[in-house]
Amino acid sequence: VEEPEAVTEVQITGEMKSMRMQNPSRDMTVDLTDDFSMTNSGLQMEVIIRTNNLLYFKFKPDEVGEWSLILESLSPSTSYSIIALASCTFSFLSTFRYLDLATNHPNLHKLPGR
Repeated sequence: VEEPEAVTEVQITGEMKSMRMQNPSRDMTVDLTDDFSMTNSGLQMEVIIRTNNLLYFKFKPDEVGEWSLILESLSPSTSYSIIALASCTFSFLSTFRYLDLATNHPNLHKLPGR
């Protein structure tokens, strides 16, 4: 995560014995199998879907850096997958103070009768 407060979505599929997430400074570990641990983490975590084989949640990281997922499957032959998506809250829409009509762009020229 390169920006604090970026919304991060994580999807973990597969049968897991334990699932934990650790912050970059390694001083906080969240047990992803425990709703109480997730709620009291201070990361604004929200579980979207939780089943026996799927955990899909989103959170807002409180620090920049590499967050770690520590996963332990039920058996060594069990397969699993992880999808992580992050989006920033930066707006790409600019604020216009005025529209300059003295431009050479043809779409912004004043036309008589319009």
